[in-house]
Amino acid sequence: MRTLRVGDKYPIDPPPTEGFVARINGASFECVGFAKISHRSAKQFRRNPLRYGTYLTPTAPFFLIEIQDSEWYFNVSINISAENEQSRATFLNNENNVVNLILCDIRTGHIKAMRVVTIKAEVMKRIKETCRAQFGKSAAEVDRAITTTYQWIGLDEMLGDADMYTIRKAD
Repeated sequence: MRTLRVGDKYPIDPPPTEGFVARINGASFECVGFAKISHRSAKQFRRNPLRYGTYLTPTAPFFLIEIQDSEWYFNVSINISAENEQSRATFLNNENNVVNLILCDIRTGHIKAMRVVTIKAEVMKRIKETCRAQFGKSAAEVDRAITTTYQWIGLDEMLGDADMYTIRKAD
């Protein structure tokens, strides 16, 4: 498990376009966003109340975040098939229900804001159960299923269909 701090460069290069990705990190996962970030939007990301939930398909879980009174609402899909066996086992066989939210500058890849949230244990359990359904499938096969989901269902529809939970203030 790695230690990250605001100001550090995130360990992957920024993508060509703004967006969020999920990254397995030990017993938990990170929602890592790359965007153009103002001081105000970084502060909102860290402090504003948020809502989270899941949109589950037979192949992949989508973790949804909506940071209230801000521009930040996004989802990430989790493809556990893309991880090595040890990473999968650590993530799936642990009862940790903490998620790290990380916001990086898209130009430099440096971390501008971080937030740790504790989600309901049953939500993390559903995420991990859906990840287990990926066993026996290749990472490419899961990626195709995720892409198909994104082609048919938008974020607003996912948010509307999901059970959402509120965290009133930053942990």
